[in-house]
Amino acid sequence: MRESRLGNILHNVVSGAGGLVHAGWHGVQHAINANSGSDEEGFIRKAGPARLNLTPERPPPIEEAPETLANHGDAVSQDWRWLALRCEQRLNAVLQQRTTKSAKLTDTLGPSFDIRQFACFMPRTVLEAIADRRIRHSDDFDIQIEQFTAAVVFCDASGFTALTEALDTKPNGAERLGNIINQFFDKIIKIVHYWGGDVIKFSGDAMTIVWPVDDESPQPDADGSEKDGKAAREEETGDDFYRIDSQVACQLAVQCCLTLHQTLHGYVTGCDDKVLTLHIGVGFGQVHILQVGGIMDRWEYVVAGAPLEEISVAEPLAGSGETVVSPSVASALAGAADLEEVPNSPPGRIFYKVKGLHAAGPEKAKSIAVGISRSSTRALWGSEKPREQIEEVETLPVQPPPPLAPIDVESDDIDLLRRYIPPSVFRRLTTGCNVFLNELRVVSVVFICVRGLDVSTRTGSLIAHKLMKMTQKAAYTMEGSVNKFLVDDKGVLLLVMFGLPPVYHLDDPIRAIMAALRVIDGMKVFGLDAGIGITSGRVWCG
Repeated sequence: MRESRLGNILHNVVSGAGGLVHAGWHGVQHAINANSGSDEEGFIRKAGPARLNLTPERPPPIEEAPETLANHGDAVSQDWRWLALRCEQRLNAVLQQRTTKSAKLTDTLGPSFDIRQFACFMPRTVLEAIADRRIRHSDDFDIQIEQFTAAVVFCDASGFTALTEALDTKPNGAERLGNIINQFFDKIIKIVHYWGGDVIKFSGDAMTIVWPVDDESPQPDADGSEKDGKAAREEETGDDFYRIDSQVACQLAVQCCLTLHQTLHGYVTGCDDKVLTLHIGVGFGQVHILQVGGIMDRWEYVVAGAPLEEISVAEPLAGSGETVVSPSVASALAGAADLEEVPNSPPGRIFYKVKGLHAAGPEKAKSIAVGISRSSTRALWGSEKPREQIEEVETLPVQPPPPLAPIDVESDDIDLLRRYIPPSVFRRLTTGCNVFLNELRVVSVVFICVRGLDVSTRTGSLIAHKLMKMTQKAAYTMEGSVNKFLVDDKGVLLLVMFGLPPVYHLDDPIRAIMAALRVIDGMKVFGLDAGIGITSGRVWCG
């Protein structure tokens, strides 16, 4: 009886939303369109003052109404708004009680904690901003952390869905899946670091990598000569960035992609006949690193700019084991690569499939063997310092850059690092638990797509910041979490999840729907073009 009533209430909540939600009860493919028509526009204008801690009067309970439940969709719809705004009021009260003068985290952790175990979860770009005090404890902050020109790589793995389904029914399936994923990504990361890349963002089974450009001339020796690549690798100059131009940045990025394909294509997982492959897109241009959010001192760093749009087009054009580059990358390479036009490129733009890099020197026109040999690259897999164990291949058109000096992050910066590390990971690090704990959990996911918002502009970044804060409040009031904030050719993408460790509720699907409806109201206030989808199911967490 209780389940039946719960289902009826959910049906009326959805119906009362003015047709915004198409719900299927088992949590699969709820489609929400923030632009759908609604006769409740007046309420949304009244709900605007909620930011001033004003809430609408709660409608009378359903039980007091003489009519049937089916005739009270509007009342139920008003009821969910009342609940959402009341929860948000409580969250605002908690936020007002929080002060930046609370006990320092360093006092809680004690003098023996190692800041490096927290810093390893952050990209070098963000660590540099913290060390340079561009990110600091202050209400006077800049949404844009950094802006630079870079080659950007989006590396996507294929085969994880089939692998997850195969291991889902096996004993210790979660542990085996976690070990396979960790080993696979560990190899990718070591190869990326060898070629000078900075892993800036993980997106499920994909990652975004950058090669920043520095257009200053390389520093010469005392005799006026410049070091070649091999000599530069034999010493650490103490620099915290590579002195490379646009062409070299794109060459390093492409060479890294080719090495990844040669080394990891058809990666054997050890589970039946399942293998993993990579398909990669490369873009080039101005990159903006933003920080958005701040509710409960949780922030998300965001990568935006033209290269992100380029890689989102290039990556789907790449087949298994292929790398596709944008026109801007092809121009920056300036003939240093063997490229082949992709026949199904978008109108007016020609993307290229990479066949190889040309050997150094104008006298060599043929394309050389790409990448490092399998035997030499295997040294990456089990070495703390793979650079010292990889044999040099002097015929490569570009050599790996010299090692960078470590970034000096102080122990007092732990509070800044905590902003960007997922709470479940940070909690395990501070308590000494195994951070690589793997499990399969039932979660509910809210997928939000905002179209037509250019976050690389000043106005767009401010809207993105407000959008993130609004989404955080909608998620936190229902005890969910904002898992991702990404930018691609589809627009701004946000992922809100319910059921992630350590919080789980039996009614997570309902919480997801209520949070999504609250986000819809906010989207209308902002005047944004958005769509939302909700689903529930088993996922791997680790």
